[in-house]
Amino acid sequence: MEEEIGLAADHVRPLLTIRDLTLHFSVDETTIRRWVRQGAFPAPSRIGGVVRWCPGCVDLAVGKSARPQCAEHG
Repeated sequence: MEEEIGLAADHVRPLLTIRDLTLHFSVDETTIRRWVRQGAFPAPSRIGGVVRWCPGCVDLAVGKSARPQCAEHG
């Protein structure tokens, strides 16, 4: 079974940074930004000027979740 990004399902999963994503997918930051612009990857949330991604949304985008919607965003 492939490991999801973040913590175990019974814990609150921390929001992901662009660095987390670049390391996980082995791509450059510009690639992540391009995927977002193209609609191929979820848009990040901006919290107090800080950009973060919801792990559940990322899991859904890459097909790692059978849930019909992101559990964190309902």
